[in-house]
Amino acid sequence: SCAYDTVIVIFYNIWRDDAEQWSTIFNALNPQSLGVLAGGFRNHSNGQYNLDSVRDYFRRVLSRDAPDSFTWGTFTSAHAVVDHILHAPAPILSSSIVCVNGHDGVGVTDSRSPRTVNSCLIHAVVMHEHQVLDDGFSVASTAICQICDIPLSRRFRYIDAPCILAFDISGVAVPPAINMTINVAGRVWTYSLRGIIYHGSGHFTARVITSSGTMWYHDGIVTGANLREEATFQRART
Repeated sequence: SCAYDTVIVIFYNIWRDDAEQWSTIFNALNPQSLGVLAGGFRNHSNGQYNLDSVRDYFRRVLSRDAPDSFTWGTFTSAHAVVDHILHAPAPILSSSIVCVNGHDGVGVTDSRSPRTVNSCLIHAVVMHEHQVLDDGFSVASTAICQICDIPLSRRFRYIDAPCILAFDISGVAVPPAINMTINVAGRVWTYSLRGIIYHGSGHFTARVITSSGTMWYHDGIVTGANLREEATFQRART
């Protein structure tokens, strides 16, 4: 259950900053999953359930809604959980195949037609530091430009700024920053880092960063249902 635990502890600490506002945001973004979490968090806040009970109910909801991805009793990843719950009703990114020499993806079927992405989880596996946080980013494509014979790239651009963004930076040396910005149609949006999920030896742990910058460590095996306070995030980076 550690994949669910790490996700829930981070989202709960976001929600508790302003329960009314974040309940509205959660329900608008994804009522089938985040809305369920908001309801569970409210019940926990009222003393009706502990977070373990909220987690177990949430797992049953995901198992019912996406049984192939969240089969009850089997291992799942924090990535899969986050990707599922951060599926937005409107596109977050658009993408198209491009040639760095300006050949516009010649020879690639449907290369001129943009595709859209509705997930608020940005896959940063092959990106460079800070590249994903600007007005867009590019990833390598297996297609080859038929004019200059070099690999084409898939160019992503932000077309919306959701209230929550997550980044998968597994396998990439991208140090997290406390504040991150994206550019959408000339307007800059700033995001504050609120959690980091780690994976190793088949186990997920997390660090939670509060709105004041205090950092807490969560490991279901070591800390149980509790969090262990650490240094502020800025101090921890020095």
